[in-house]
Amino acid sequence: MNSSEHCRPQFAHPAEEVFAQILWILRHRMDLRAPHLPLEWDQQGNVVEAFAPDFYLPSQDLYIELTTLRPRLANYKNRRMRRMQ
Repeated sequence: MNSSEHCRPQFAHPAEEVFAQILWILRHRMDLRAPHLPLEWDQQGNVVEAFAPDFYLPSQDLYIELTTLRPRLANYKNRRMRRMQ
């Protein structure tokens, strides 16, 4: 593995890579390892369910989640988005 392969981020879907390229072109600083946002805790206060958005733009304190048109994943992500509200 050469150094350029080691530094290249891995994306779950091609749409995420295209979106990241747009952010790079626009020179937006982003964190591709966005913090997990806790959604549910057990009685001891341990996080039992969390949501990890695709992107985080620290300069705007903005989380971004991209969703493709796969119903199975859309339903899962929509449920988590409703819980975050």
